[in-house]
Amino acid sequence: MTLSQAEAVPPLRSLSSEKQLANGYSHSESALLEKSAEAGLPAAQLALAQLYFFRRRDPEDLVSAYMWYLVATERAMLARVFMTKLMKPEQIEEAKHKATVRLSKMKKTFPTQSDSEPPPELSI
Repeated sequence: MTLSQAEAVPPLRSLSSEKQLANGYSHSESALLEKSAEAGLPAAQLALAQLYFFRRRDPEDLVSAYMWYLVATERAMLARVFMTKLMKPEQIEEAKHKATVRLSKMKKTFPTQSDSEPPPELSI
C-alpha cells in the first residue's frame, strides 16, 4: 500500500488547543507528525501508528493505527529491498546476525508477544 492508495485518515482531535493529549503529544505536535507521515516519512508513519494505537479513543483509532503500520512497514520493506541490492551477501548476513542479536536483547516486546518467545527469524 502506498500513501496514494490509503484512504483519508480522520485528523487527530485535541481536547484543547495546546494541552497534552492522552498520548503525550500536544495538538501542534500531533499535527506536525501527521503532516510528516502524509509527506512519506517512514519514522513519522510509524510514530503516528503508535500514537493512534495507544490513544484508541474510538474504534476508528485502531483502524488508523493499523493502516499507518501497514504503510510504514511497506515503506520499510521497499527500503530494505533497495539496500539489499547494494550489499554483498556477506554484508547481508552480518546485518541479519546483528539484528537478531539486537532483537534478542530487547526487553520491551509488542503486547502480543511474551518475553519467553524468541525473536522471529529474519528472512530476505
